[in-house]
Amino acid sequence: MAENKEKAALRPAEEVSRARSGAQETRILESEQLLQDDSQVLIKHGETLYRLQRTKENKLILTK
Repeated sequence: MAENKEKAALRPAEEVSRARSGAQETRILESEQLLQDDSQVLIKHGETLYRLQRTKENKLILTK
């Protein structure tokens, strides 16, 4: 049931994204999906690691 609520909550943002990008659809991920209960997560892109951090002000910083 929680999964259905998440999908319903994302629908408006997905529709806005589709409208802005024309025929190409862009996926939208909530930052909470990536970070969960952590303040940072490492993202591997090819051979490079990036750090995505949530600040005390609830902003995001992506560093190489």
